[in-house]
Amino acid sequence: TIQAETIPAQVVLHDLTGWFQTLIVDKGFRDEIGPDMPVVNDEGIVGRVLDVSDRFSRILLITDPGSSVDAIVQRNRVRGILSGKDGSSCLFKYVRSNLDVQVGDLITTSGKDGVFPKGLRLGVVQGIFKDPVDLFQKIEVKPLVRLSALEELLIIKREANVPEKMVGN
Repeated sequence: TIQAETIPAQVVLHDLTGWFQTLIVDKGFRDEIGPDMPVVNDEGIVGRVLDVSDRFSRILLITDPGSSVDAIVQRNRVRGILSGKDGSSCLFKYVRSNLDVQVGDLITTSGKDGVFPKGLRLGVVQGIFKDPVDLFQKIEVKPLVRLSALEELLIIKREANVPEKMVGN
């Protein structure tokens, strides 16, 4: 569960075909939204606020190749970085080959990246590929959130992320 204040937002545009995997939502500076605020729904992490205008914000989805989230395997605390892969799945990277990760493991946020609070659900391991010459495993993760069907989101408000021009207004 989320302990911080959240701001509900409606998705007004799905932009899942261009260079970026993004959504546009109906909240912006005037709603005290700032860059890098986490975005969630009841299924888990959606992404983070990428940029903000007066009335709208662009959300970078966790499936975008430019997205990265410090994450852990919930079962045993093995740590790695969850990055977007191809718009529909993610990779759990930088996990050494000798560490125990299994298909079906739940991946959650570690809280160590300064963006996402600890313990929020990201996805489930759906494939593991180990190469004897590789230092790291290749781990594919299916996001818990059905990103193509999003309509309503919650933006987690964090005071540190409110742009300076908003302070004192």
